[in-house]
Amino acid sequence: MNIKGTRARAVAGIGAMAAVVSVYAFVQTTTEQRYRCWDGSLEANTRDCSTPHARPGLFWLFPSLASASGCELTVPIKSRKTAVYVCELHAPQDRYLIRYTAWTDTESAAVYYDEQYASEPTALVLGDQRVGDEWMTSDHRPEQGMPFKMSGAFYALPFSWSVEASSKPALERARHSELVIREVDHWNYDRELGFWARLAHGLSP
Repeated sequence: MNIKGTRARAVAGIGAMAAVVSVYAFVQTTTEQRYRCWDGSLEANTRDCSTPHARPGLFWLFPSLASASGCELTVPIKSRKTAVYVCELHAPQDRYLIRYTAWTDTESAAVYYDEQYASEPTALVLGDQRVGDEWMTSDHRPEQGMPFKMSGAFYALPFSWSVEASSKPALERARHSELVIREVDHWNYDRELGFWARLAHGLSP
């Protein structure tokens, strides 16, 4: 009997079986945890991801805040606001700022802006979905040189934004170019982590 040959085949078989088990375990892991949530955790379904909230949620929802520099953080004491970032910007002959706010709940922002604005809100639309309300005025703090203001609040997330500007063109530019809101489909997760996608990136999520 060729003992060496039998032993070699047995070792090879064990190695092949271990490789199969390893790949199976890897596939199971990627099947069970396919989505990277906004907070970095991995879940099998996007509905298992938590809702973005507080300061980290602000940075997740608004990529323009994450890339901005020189923004000032305020933590309100007597308010349902939990954090406010004010980013003041300047353009030739124009001045404007963007305010990003986190709230304790989704209703407080709408109530706050309803009281602040005289006009009724219009639809806040992202893609083809209505996701909240949007307000606008041309008579906001004219004594400070920024009478034009727009604000938006979301139905499903405890965040809002406001843009103030010295002119209507500056307001529109800030609202549609400077203010960046994450796509609705990716409010609570980043991307799908399929088996082949992970394989292409060195088996890492």
